[in-house]
Amino acid sequence: MIDNRRDGCAIVNLSSMVSHVATPAISVYGASKAAIDQITQTAALELGKYQIRVNAVNPGPVMTQILKEAPKGVINEIIGRMPLQRIARVNDLANFTAYLLSDKADMITGACIPIDGGYTAC
Repeated sequence: MIDNRRDGCAIVNLSSMVSHVATPAISVYGASKAAIDQITQTAALELGKYQIRVNAVNPGPVMTQILKEAPKGVINEIIGRMPLQRIARVNDLANFTAYLLSDKADMITGACIPIDGGYTAC
């Protein structure tokens, strides 16, 4: 990978808020996302000298087709746990990921950032 590097680029990994929040019945999923966070932080340490920034986006619930088809009670329960009282849209993740990839975020590296409406703050 290093032989093909371009100085000054950025990498954004997709993780999940469950890397930080224990969630019943999905321990393997949570562990795999925690591994992505660890890889992100280690890569940031190793690649920083090449001006390669490495971060992760850790989304909470996102309004995808599967969630749109969920019973209203399930959606209301999720929203009830979120300080911002809404579920993220796909564009929320896309916009923040684009920011992390841009030069505007040139001092951010090694961060695993929850995009979860405050869910993990509770």
